[in-house]
Parts: sequence; C-alpha cells; structure tokens
Amino acid sequence: MTDWSTFWSNFDWSSFWTNILSEIVFFFLGILVSVLIIPRLTIQFLTKRGKKFLLKKISFIIRDLCEFINDMPEEFRTSKDTVRIFSNKKEEFVVLLRPNLFERAAKEILNYKIARSLADRQPEDSFRILKSEIERLMKLKKSLENMIGVHSLNFDDKVIMDVSDLCFEIRRFEYSIDNNYLYDELKVERGGVFGISELNKIYERIIDIIKDLVSGKDYLIEKAN
Repeated sequence: MTDWSTFWSNFDWSSFWTNILSEIVFFFLGILVSVLIIPRLTIQFLTKRGKKFLLKKISFIIRDLCEFINDMPEEFRTSKDTVRIFSNKKEEFVVLLRPNLFERAAKEILNYKIARSLADRQPEDSFRILKSEIERLMKLKKSLENMIGVHSLNFDDKVIMDVSDLCFEIRRFEYSIDNNYLYDELKVERGGVFGISELNKIYERIIDIIKDLVSGKDYLIEKAN
C-alpha cells in the first residue's frame, strides 16, 4: 500500500496529461488528413493525369480528321496555306492541316468548290471521285468508332455526340452512293450522281469538329507559310 502511495505521489501527472493531449491532437489530425486532405490530393492527381490522357486521345481524333482533309482531291482545295497544330502550349506537335480551314469563309469556299467540281464533270468522273471519297470516309469512320468505343469513359459527352453524328453522316452518304448503282442495274446511261450534298455536309461537320476541339487553351494553331 505504501509502495502504491509512493508511486502515485511521485507520478508525473503533467507529462501524462501532456502525452494524452498530444495523442488526441495527432489522432484528430490523422483523421483530418485521411478524410479531407489525402482524398483531395488523390482526386487532383487523377484529374490532372486524366486530363493529360484525354488530351492525347483528342489529339488522335484531331489528327485523323486533319489527315482526311489533307488527302482531299486537289480540285476541292480552298488554298495552299498550311497550319500547324500543337498541344500543351506548343510542347507537342499534333498535325499539319492543308488547306488552312481556319481562314475566314473557308468552309463556304470548300462547299462551293466541291459542288462545282462535281457538277461540272461528266457523271462517270463525278461518281469515280465520290467512290474514292466514301472509301476514305469508311476508313475514317472505323478509326473514330474504335477510338470512341475503346475510350468512351475518357471523353466528355459532346465529343462523343459530335463524332457519333459524323459517323452517322458518313453512313448516310454511303446509302446515297449506293443509289448511283441503279444506273448500272438498269443498264442506262448515268444522268447524274447522288451524294454531293451529303459529302458537303460531311466536310462541314469535320471542319466544325476540328475547330471545336482545338478552340480550348490546350491547343495552339500556327501558320506554316
């Protein structure tokens, strides 16, 4: 009994309560860090990483669309001007675009040149160009659908809707092209061609999508000549 009395009388209560209070403080600080700070830092890290990943995938779409434009028939070209497209504030080159469709009224000029070029030709020549265009467009459609299908969770709804709408327009153009084979089945001279207006709409949609995708602060457009 005397030993316990001596123990408690000599016990350092000041240090004891100091340790208890310190442990309580660190306990609540640990909860605060675990519940608030760590999740927030994790979300910020994942968001930043996800944005970089998304930017890379959008760049693939931009590249596919621009390369389709670059390979257009010469008679469709609005000019010989070329632009360079960069991502991440000119840190990464994306693609060249020729002609420069960011110029004023470029879409309207292209629309006119496609219509006049195909209308002024013999129907057989126009049909040959349209067949070549649908072959290129089907390759573009497959590439875009693969990109959106595999990485759909990484794209926002607008990008998915815009690309899906373009693929739908390509499919509709394919149906119009099929109508041209009626002349062959009936064994009559080709009096005209189907699909010119649909092709114009597709080029308009491609231009609109490119402009929309590069309009943000993540992309830079620079004239090459």
